[in-house]
Amino acid sequence: MYVEGRGVSQNPTEAYKWLKAATRRGSAYAKACLAQFYWIGIHVAVDKPKAKRLAREAGKAGHMLGYWRLGLWYYEAERYTLSFKYLTLAAEMGSPKAQAYLAYHYEKGLACSQDDQQA
Repeated sequence: MYVEGRGVSQNPTEAYKWLKAATRRGSAYAKACLAQFYWIGIHVAVDKPKAKRLAREAGKAGHMLGYWRLGLWYYEAERYTLSFKYLTLAAEMGSPKAQAYLAYHYEKGLACSQDDQQA
């Protein structure tokens, strides 16, 4: 709620506090959200290794957002093999965004054989 301002004023400080508490209780979704805080430095210093760890933990715990974030971050860094790996995991969990990015990988042959049929 505080992250996006749904029903309350947007408040990164409160969002961080509640996400941190939820991660301590094991929430995979909260870990994926908190990963973004560390990735771009919302209310905390940028800490990309910590962001990746939290996103990976979220994915392993069953939340596609964690793997989606990793796939996107590796894509933006032009590390297509890792991007393909994590986007595939997110797509298999049902992420439509990951499926769209995978289609682009197949269309361009990024870390995979170019395949218009698969794209």
